[in-house]
Amino acid sequence: MAYTSVQEVEVAAGGHQALIDLSDQGRTGEVNKLVVEQAQREADAWIDSHARRLYKVPFDPVPDFIRGLAAAETVYRLKQYARVVDEQDSDARDQRNKDLSDLELGRLNPVDVDPYPIGDGGGTPIAARRSYSTDPLTVTVWSLRGYW
Repeated sequence: MAYTSVQEVEVAAGGHQALIDLSDQGRTGEVNKLVVEQAQREADAWIDSHARRLYKVPFDPVPDFIRGLAAAETVYRLKQYARVVDEQDSDARDQRNKDLSDLELGRLNPVDVDPYPIGDGGGTPIAARRSYSTDPLTVTVWSLRGYW
């Protein structure tokens, strides 16, 4: 399941006609769902490649931040396919890349309500569960390794 829907990609693209212009490689006058789905898969894989260091991916449920990021990146990929990327698109992509780097380093939290919903699934940092001790109450130098 993609992080964003075709309707959300349509909004991010600037409307139905804009999405047709970006995805209609065969000039049929309709949205080419295969092209949009390919761009969605690439955007999701790009997000997951950054998020998997600290979070369980794919996100389920998908945080609003990730949903918006996926929609914007999908539109960027569609623009790349159509070869219409401009400087403004490249600058926005650089900002998304910075946001994902911050996410990967733990500086940015994509979960809206609870920063780290332990045991909740999507958005739970894997690093918070790491331990080298079999006793969960024992704190040693080795159990804290990698946290500082």
